[in-house]
Amino acid sequence: MKLFPSLQKRYAKERFTAVQAQRLAQEIAFVPVVFQVSRLMLKFGIFRLLSDNREGLSLEQISRKTELSRYAAQVLLEASLTIGTVLVKDDQYILAKAGWFLLNDEMAQVNMNFNQDVNYKGLFHLEEALVNGRPEGLKELGNWPTIYEGLSSLPEQVQILSTRHSKSYSATLPGLCLM
Repeated sequence: MKLFPSLQKRYAKERFTAVQAQRLAQEIAFVPVVFQVSRLMLKFGIFRLLSDNREGLSLEQISRKTELSRYAAQVLLEASLTIGTVLVKDDQYILAKAGWFLLNDEMAQVNMNFNQDVNYKGLFHLEEALVNGRPEGLKELGNWPTIYEGLSSLPEQVQILSTRHSKSYSATLPGLCLM
């Protein structure tokens, strides 16, 4: 593999202490949960609500304002505390920096929507794709030999996401199509 010298140096030695590596392993194990909880915090407007109420809101206020059950709001907020997208002080939930970026960074939103609407189901077929040497996950979107034949047949929202995503990551779309 040809890498720039700075990258060769970076990838030739261990970057993490044992404790950091153990934490990273746990983060990797829970990435799907982190992704889905964060996506729903956006979708249900909790990040926006916290951004608009910088002094914070209680669980009951968030439940009432979002029209989510107390249980739903509690599950999302407690998971978000662990993730690091919200903080809690005196029973008031406050938006953390990572939550602010998920709410306001257009690239983060494009990537989140693209992963949910395009990649997520296809990734269930990644092992099959690697073993068979073909894009097995593509069947989640349609019946084409490659994504390029099917782009015009995809739902409009997926076409928009694919276009926005590929403009930002021109080399990524072909790689993702192996799912």
